[in-house]
Amino acid sequence: MMCLRRVVAVGLLAALTVVAVSCNAAGPGPPGSTPSDSPESVVAVPPELRGTWVLVEWADTATLPRDAITLSIADGRIVGNSACNAYFGTISADDQHRMRVSLPGTTFVLCAESAATAERTYRGQLLRVDSWARDGDSLALAADGVDTLRFSPAP
Repeated sequence: MMCLRRVVAVGLLAALTVVAVSCNAAGPGPPGSTPSDSPESVVAVPPELRGTWVLVEWADTATLPRDAITLSIADGRIVGNSACNAYFGTISADDQHRMRVSLPGTTFVLCAESAATAERTYRGQLLRVDSWARDGDSLALAADGVDTLRFSPAP
């Protein structure tokens, strides 16, 4: 019996070692991230983008969801609420109005079907964004030259 315990303990230790080495070999950042996504290379975003925004209009959708969709932008990072779940990711943007967003994480709250549909639509449009523009107080995000998301400053 003592021999069996020792074999199990050694096996568990070996498995944990493999997991720890594998995790360390992946390097910094979420899986699939590029070096520009790592915390060491986070760059400032233009000041016009910084702050918290509330979605007021989006492409290909007749009405906005009942629950607010928000986007908070700081240097290299974004967080927000996508109708039901919170999300976080990285952002790169420049003074030539180019932009790229990645969303490596979200909470997993069970949502009503309408909120889940709204989240999929919003996240899909946000991931396609390749440029930004300010129009007065609003922030417009576009993909392939077409405005897809329009935000107003959060109250």
